[in-house]
Amino acid sequence: MKPHEWYKEFLGKRNLEQSDGRPLYEYRVKELEFIKLQEVLKNNPINYESLQLWDACFVLYAAEWWEKKL
Repeated sequence: MKPHEWYKEFLGKRNLEQSDGRPLYEYRVKELEFIKLQEVLKNNPINYESLQLWDACFVLYAAEWWEKKL
């Protein structure tokens, strides 16, 4: 799965087509979503071909990681 596919699926589960500007914690990333996102980012290193929404996925992952680890 590519980052943009994961991101679209993630938003779709929340009945959104795009992010709506709410704080990241309000998206309520579930544990399985977090694990899947981690796999998606590991399997799709950043490059120009996979850049579409990679940054959005990384920021969401980093915010969740920060919340879980601190």
